[in-house]
Amino acid sequence: MMCQRIREFMFQAYGGAILTRADAPLHRNRWFSVFLRQGYYTIEPNQEQVAILPTVGEEVVLVRVYRPVVGLSILEFPAGGVEAGESPLEAARRELAEETGILVEDLTRFRPLPPITICPDRMPICPHLFQVAVSEAEYAARGPFDHEIEEIRRLSRLEAQAAASDGSLFACLPLALLFRHFCRPRASGDKP
Repeated sequence: MMCQRIREFMFQAYGGAILTRADAPLHRNRWFSVFLRQGYYTIEPNQEQVAILPTVGEEVVLVRVYRPVVGLSILEFPAGGVEAGESPLEAARRELAEETGILVEDLTRFRPLPPITICPDRMPICPHLFQVAVSEAEYAARGPFDHEIEEIRRLSRLEAQAAASDGSLFACLPLALLFRHFCRPRASGDKP
């Protein structure tokens, strides 16, 4: 709902949705554009984004990827851009396969999650978020993955809490997704 309101505001204020801007960017590269909007500089992606929260039982699956801007390898969820002619759901399936080697053919297994915006004042990015349950067999049978991915890692709730507490997990989107995932209401009889 919040991201929909942001998209609607961008449409009304700037004459087009986030991805169809009427005003010219101050800078544009392959990944993002910089705009001056009502006295504020913004960084906006050139394509819609997706992020996937894969789970295997009670564990979450993250990827470790080197990020040159911060000079570190960090834990993130599989994520990326929606390509031309592709739906966000199809992009989620593709990004999961590319970044983890896990292939989930059935798109109905990807459950849309409520949005999380990233820094709405300067970076009005509202990725499409999905959760997908992966079986032990699917995880074990995963194929090759992108060369930029250094590690695929499964974390329990306690391991994720420890990684967040000690600072080894610090990117805002993974932290927010983990918080939401592990703090969700559980059905009676579920393990804590």
